[in-house]
Amino acid sequence: MKVCGSLLQTFNREFSTSRTIKAIPSDSVSAYQSDPQLKQILRDASSCLERGDLQSAIQFYQKAAELDHTNRGSYIYNIAVCYYQLGKVDVAISKWEESLKIDPGKPDTLVNLGNIYVVVKKDANKAIEYFQKAIELAPNDGEIAFNYACTLEAVGKLGDAAKNYEVAHKNGIEKAGTNLRNVMAKILKEKLK
Repeated sequence: MKVCGSLLQTFNREFSTSRTIKAIPSDSVSAYQSDPQLKQILRDASSCLERGDLQSAIQFYQKAAELDHTNRGSYIYNIAVCYYQLGKVDVAISKWEESLKIDPGKPDTLVNLGNIYVVVKKDANKAIEYFQKAIELAPNDGEIAFNYACTLEAVGKLGDAAKNYEVAHKNGIEKAGTNLRNVMAKILKEKLK
């Protein structure tokens, strides 16, 4: 289902934006300390990313992926972030998909894909698939639950939206309480018809 313009405006206003699309820090990669060559490549990649030299950052992350197969999924994730920042959304999507094949247990990859599909591609059903997988991996993540709930509400799945707003509210997303009340009012209105 495509998200219509007025619903998309509401969705964008409500959507949790604190989970932004950003690269995985190089020093969080396990091989960072043990391999001096890889450490320098990752420093160079991070430096390029910080300066906005995204093409060079991509090249460094590709070198890292060739050297360190253990963390290849993380490097491909970062390549996707670079392509996203370059405005090459379709390439970013394919890189995040590739990253998921290597490391399917990263909720942030799924959330990025969900966000892209609902906000950029305006394909709420595809976004719901990604958010659903992300919430299964991180069932108490309030931000994931909130964005999932917003998407569900946008396509009229109010009962499921209410459940996820409740999870989001219980896990620190304050505005989810207001959204939950609004969705409950919509559900009641539908029942009274």
